[in-house]
Amino acid sequence: MSKSVAIDFFKVECSDGKEFAEVLKEAKKVKRVKRTFGVLGKYLRLHELSKSSGVWRGETINIRMDAMPSKASLSGDLDAFELDPDEGVGEETAFEYHPDLNVLVLQRNRHGVTMTSFCRLFEHASRIEYVELQPILQKHAMKRFLAMQHIRSLEISIAGANNPSIVEDASLTDTKFIDAMRILDGPSVQLSVSMGYERSGSLSASGVFQFIKGLINRGTEGDVELRKLRVSGAKDQSDPLEVIDLIKDRIVEMAEITLDDDRRLPYEERRDALSQAWQNRKSEINSILGK
Repeated sequence: MSKSVAIDFFKVECSDGKEFAEVLKEAKKVKRVKRTFGVLGKYLRLHELSKSSGVWRGETINIRMDAMPSKASLSGDLDAFELDPDEGVGEETAFEYHPDLNVLVLQRNRHGVTMTSFCRLFEHASRIEYVELQPILQKHAMKRFLAMQHIRSLEISIAGANNPSIVEDASLTDTKFIDAMRILDGPSVQLSVSMGYERSGSLSASGVFQFIKGLINRGTEGDVELRKLRVSGAKDQSDPLEVIDLIKDRIVEMAEITLDDDRRLPYEERRDALSQAWQNRKSEINSILGK
């Protein structure tokens, strides 16, 4: 039996101009028994971290301590898992980091350590102000996005957005919008900002880029899913409008992982899948980043 796993690629940005390799070195100094951190109302653990042939590899775990699932049989029997008070359900996420290109290869597991949780985990482990991940777009999309000087519209859709701080943290400062989210308690948010019928002019390019950056880094927590993030615009006002989908145009690899006898996804299998994904995309990413 096997399971399909998505693998994403990111550039890493750290405060004070630090290289992420330095952050990893600091995190590795933390004793294993102290590598579990209370972050964002959950427990995140840096379980494995090693460096070989210039490449960092590791495993992180989101330890669920409440709202436990039940053990169920196909015939309908339900029972509780027997856990000690300091035990929970571990959702694992493997990663691989290449310092030469500053590229993080991350297993996608929305119930595990998401990209947002990954950043917060290493901020705590290394005592650094911030770590941010920037998804790497396919070459054609990246080129068009960076060249876009006249932005006509921005469309966003978030599912499971019960926590308005996701949008607040993305630097959306319309307090009435935030208040409406709180009052209506809606689990889904859709936002469209555009120049409307005005033929000339553009949304603030710097503002749009900053908002997108913040939203990507905050809008992937737990049950929250960033479903749509589209920008339409052009390099010049006289050029035809283009639409860039910052969700669908990311570089993504898929891997089939064989389950072990306990029906789990072994770390070794996931680690090897990440390495193979990197080999599959290395030349393309190298070309995109101009290294």
